Amino acid sequence: MTAATGVFRDDTRPPAHLAAGEDRTRECGVLVDLDLDDVPPPPVRPAVVPAAVSAHGPDVWIIDRELPVVLRLHEQQVVGEYRFPGAILPAPAHRPRWVHADAGGCWVVGRDGIFRCTLDGVAVRVDEHRVTGSAALDGVLLCWHHTEGRSVLSMRWPDGRHRDLEPVDGRIHTVHPGAGIFLGLLRTGAHTDDAHTRLFTLDPNGHLHLGPPLPAGTGTVIVGGEPAWLVDPRGRWVPISPDLTVGEVESIGIRGSSVGTVGRWVWVVHPAGDDRSIEPNPYSDWHCLLSILDPATFALQRRLVIHSPYPEVSYDGDGRIWIVAGGIWSLNPQSSEPAQQLSLDRLLGE
Repeated sequence: MTAATGVFRDDTRPPAHLAAGEDRTRECGVLVDLDLDDVPPPPVRPAVVPAAVSAHGPDVWIIDRELPVVLRLHEQQVVGEYRFPGAILPAPAHRPRWVHADAGGCWVVGRDGIFRCTLDGVAVRVDEHRVTGSAALDGVLLCWHHTEGRSVLSMRWPDGRHRDLEPVDGRIHTVHPGAGIFLGLLRTGAHTDDAHTRLFTLDPNGHLHLGPPLPAGTGTVIVGGEPAWLVDPRGRWVPISPDLTVGEVESIGIRGSSVGTVGRWVWVVHPAGDDRSIEPNPYSDWHCLLSILDPATFALQRRLVIHSPYPEVSYDGDGRIWIVAGGIWSLNPQSSEPAQQLSLDRLLGE
């Protein structure tokens, strides 16, 4: 579009035309001529824009960021493209839907409800209500949403069974699937002088046990295995005891925007600094680093450049970690082989 060279209209009504008490009126404007034919076509959207990933053995499930579509990869080949009865969601939404893989298929959970995809190609809606958060343990799905200062929980099984649990006072921050039990963090009294957090456990039969109030500043994310840790992004870590209390605060020297558990490892996202030797080489794009750590020693296992501060990370149980962060990668944390970036368009075209 070229710049206008003419005089813009800028008229002021003279005082003689004004009635008593009438304000002076100034009218100005510009005429713009747009050539709507001289516009480049919009970029072609990829067939699938990955938003989240979950793996179980050889099956990897990848969900689209906007469309109600989930892919099932088997041995890194597309074997199923599921179109479930969900809404088309706005592109800017952060984590609009996510997935939980298990031996019989996967759960799709998010802003427009809960869906179940099975290995035989069936995708059905099982609940239409919005979900705030969820966790899965051996195929059992735990979901929750917040209402009036309480957390409302429900459990679902792949065979169709469903159980609504008693609401819990407070807001659930996170739930971590542990060894045969869910381990969660709950904040109560958020707007009172008695605000505190406490840990809780929930077994697959729905029995909930609350721990005592925790000291302030003990973290908001649960990671690791035995022991599990409470973490805050400033690098403060505290071990969780079997009685749902916490031990002494430790620091691992890495501060990040997000942290989580993947298989037996812990991952942390943190700023990249000036290190250009990390794979892949990120000279032209904004990036941060995903570090994969040993949960016992915090020794660095692998480090990868990613293009999102909040990745989706999953472990398939067979040695590979899967990462969605502006693309999708897989890597073996115990191998020196380079991370592999997958082209979903290429896989869909084969």
